[in-house]
Amino acid sequence: MMSTSSLHTSSQLLRVLLHLGLWLLFIQILFDWGGLYYSFEELVSLDASQIDEAFLIIPLLVLLFYVNGLWLAPLFLSKGKWWKYIISLIVFFGVVVFVGDRLYVWIQSAGKNFRIDRVEFLDGMLLIYPIVLMASLSWSVTKIAMRNSKKEKLARLNQQKAELQVLTAQFNPHFLFNTLNSIYALSSEENAPKTTEAVLKLSEIMRYPINMGDQPRVALSEEIRFLEDYIDLQRIRLGNKYPIHFNRSGAMGSTQIMPLCLMPLVENAFKYGVSQHLKTPIEIRLQTIENRIEFSVRNSIVKEKDITSFKAGIENLRRRLKIVFPEKYQLELQAQQEVYLAFLQINVSEK
Repeated sequence: MMSTSSLHTSSQLLRVLLHLGLWLLFIQILFDWGGLYYSFEELVSLDASQIDEAFLIIPLLVLLFYVNGLWLAPLFLSKGKWWKYIISLIVFFGVVVFVGDRLYVWIQSAGKNFRIDRVEFLDGMLLIYPIVLMASLSWSVTKIAMRNSKKEKLARLNQQKAELQVLTAQFNPHFLFNTLNSIYALSSEENAPKTTEAVLKLSEIMRYPINMGDQPRVALSEEIRFLEDYIDLQRIRLGNKYPIHFNRSGAMGSTQIMPLCLMPLVENAFKYGVSQHLKTPIEIRLQTIENRIEFSVRNSIVKEKDITSFKAGIENLRRRLKIVFPEKYQLELQAQQEVYLAFLQINVSEK
């Protein structure tokens, strides 16, 4: 059974052979390979002064085909920028014709004569090259359509996978909450107020990702409430005197944000920035400026803790931000001496 890399290599080879075969057929129709062979033989062996114009037209023709098909069309048409594509194509076409004309004049000045004069040469380019451009455009549009179709299929598969993961994560959550309720009732009977409060906070924290985690966006106020519950739970664990600061400024309004996009930064600050010996501070800041959210978390770097696993949660966050807020977010992570700073900026809509 062939491996994926072998199949990919075979597919690439077949495409190259197909292009080569079509080019051979096209050149045969236009110029006749037999005539080109004798013209080339005379030019090389006998040092003839006459040169076939095909030796100048064909390289420029191939250049025009592949620059348009592999660069211009995918660059603009895949993004729906038709006018930019048309303008770029006209400019590039003019450059190719100009270069062909200049090469014609330069070769003649070097003592070589073409079978046709300069006007016929330009007429030939203006006749053949648009046909080649149309073929190149058709090829590129077909490739873009096939690529988009493949992306849509992959997106559907990923969506189904994500839905399955959500369903798996939500599998019988009532069992977990019933268990927490039992622990809550037991701690109340035993008069353990801290345990009771911690279980209550944990229950509220766990309801948020189960109820809201599958939503594309949630109200920023809901995300803030979720963070506050988590921070309160940490205060119960560390003590009220532990230096945890959560500062908020700006109007929250009806701002919508991706659920659970702030928690990874906060969670890692508590996971890696809390010392067993010193009360290292954790500073959390949230600011809204018009349609922009700026969120930062600063914590001390605790030497005795391993911070390598921090990457997994951040990479997951990056992938989610790229899907929900493509090209509208900025995530920076900096380690400066003994302080770690995480900064997230998102441009969101008020609606």
